Parts: sequence; C-alpha cells; structure tokens
Amino acid sequence: MNKVNLSLRVSEELEKKLEKTAKKLDRNKSYLVRKALEKYLEEIEDYEIATERLSKKNAKYYETSEVKRLLNINELWDYLAWGYNRRLKKVSS
Repeated sequence: MNKVNLSLRVSEELEKKLEKTAKKLDRNKSYLVRKALEKYLEEIEDYEIATERLSKKNAKYYETSEVKRLLNINELWDYLAWGYNRRLKKVSS
C-alpha cells in the first residue's frame, strides 16, 4: 500500500499528550495518530451501518433473553456472568 504524507495542526496540549503516550508505548507519534484515525473511521462506519439498519421499516429487534434462547447460550452466559461477578467481589473485598 502506498503511503502519503498528511499534515495537521493540533493544540500544544494534545501534542504533549501524544508525545507522552508515544514514549510510554515506545511508538512514534505518526503510528499513534494513524491507529487513532483508523479506529475513529471504523467507528464512523459502524455507526453508519447501525443507523441504516435502525431506519429500516421492517427491521426485527431482539431482547437479550430471546438472543440467548435462539443461540442456546443461557448456560454459557450465566457461567460468564458468574465469573465476572465473582471477580468483582474479589476486587471490592
């Protein structure tokens, strides 16, 4: 994939945060900006897909309990929830 240069202006505060994070993660600033931009654009695409699906007149929506029943995951779901709740209790103790 060919790469192109892109320049942008950011506040001094944002640049300092970027510099600090880059040092902490042992990455360069370009890498972090590129990854953040990729993630942001993916989120926008996901939002657009969700919005499009929600606007369909004949869309069918499911309650969590119905999804669990259809996928037959009640036991797994309960097990995972039990494990999660158990970890929370340990942390808060």
